[in-house]
Amino acid sequence: MRKLIAILIMIGLAVFFYFYVSNLSQTDTPSNTRLERITNHDLTYEYPNSPREVIVLFNQILAYIYSDHIVEDEVEVILLQQRKLMSDNLLSNNPFSVHQERVISEIKDNKENRRRIIESRIQDITPDSYFGEENEFCRVKVIYYLAEENRSNINVYHEYTLEKDENSRWKILGWEDTEQFEIVGE
Repeated sequence: MRKLIAILIMIGLAVFFYFYVSNLSQTDTPSNTRLERITNHDLTYEYPNSPREVIVLFNQILAYIYSDHIVEDEVEVILLQQRKLMSDNLLSNNPFSVHQERVISEIKDNKENRRRIIESRIQDITPDSYFGEENEFCRVKVIYYLAEENRSNINVYHEYTLEKDENSRWKILGWEDTEQFEIVGE
């Protein structure tokens, strides 16, 4: 009877191990899932509705670019998605080939220095954030928290300017470094 129980336990463990190993090969890695979430986002039909949502998606793309998971083969597809969030004016001043070369260089530098974005925080958008005759522009402030090997964490402060295009979609017109600020409510 003991031999029978031992054999059944061994068979059970073998079956469990077989299914466990076969499921490992079918599951996507977290980085592939993140990439797929970004690239499968159909911006033609599901474009973000607000300046904040545009920056949220833009930050997800930046976080992936600044992760240790991105490989050079993925750069083109992720940049094509990122550029859909940018205004025509920004795109005309930033040709794809130059953009791609710069990002590939940054990725290599980030991997060498083990630099990545830990988190990004978006300041609340208030009525004062909008400007222009018809409030067709919006300023959005973001803090990026970076980690780098052999350095204390780095905070980078950006202010994005977005504009409404002819289809009333918010597009990134540009960004610049800005003075340090705090996220309200923290």
